Amino acid sequence: MASMTVEVVSPERLLFSGEATMVITRTQGGGEIAFLPGHAPFLGSLIENHTRVFLVDGSTVDIAVHSGFVEEAIRMRVPVIPVAIVGPDDQAPILYDVKTIARWLKLPAFPITPTFPWLGPLGLLPYPVRYRIVYGEPLALFEQASREASNDRARMDEMAARVRLTVQHMVDRNR
Repeated sequence: MASMTVEVVSPERLLFSGEATMVITRTQGGGEIAFLPGHAPFLGSLIENHTRVFLVDGSTVDIAVHSGFVEEAIRMRVPVIPVAIVGPDDQAPILYDVKTIARWLKLPAFPITPTFPWLGPLGLLPYPVRYRIVYGEPLALFEQASREASNDRARMDEMAARVRLTVQHMVDRNR
């Protein structure tokens, strides 16, 4: 079975590093995404979620992802650059995930899509879609808070929510 190297990194440390067959997580403004071996390299910001890493031995590593990019931007006194990726949600619509067949075949998922299983393995190929990457104006959040304020969880969550709203507006304007 094909595998890939997965590294989940926080601002403080490396949280996970290992070989996996699939990763399912949620990205900023992009929704839930699954990565399989052969996927293009990905470096991105995750939203608070339950990330699942399916290891080559069949076990699963669960990682709780929490916010933190605002705290780091304020501590380091650097701006946050909002980035919206428009289009990938149309790449592989999953109608249903048949968990009983997935368990029987020892797979992390068995998706039913508009083309799979009807077209066999070819039905698993992603649809050709046009991606649009939109960069927003830098957000100088550090001008609104001192380094010490980065420990105020409520304030950081409110600022992170404003950044997410900015990215969502960018996605909505560019659909």
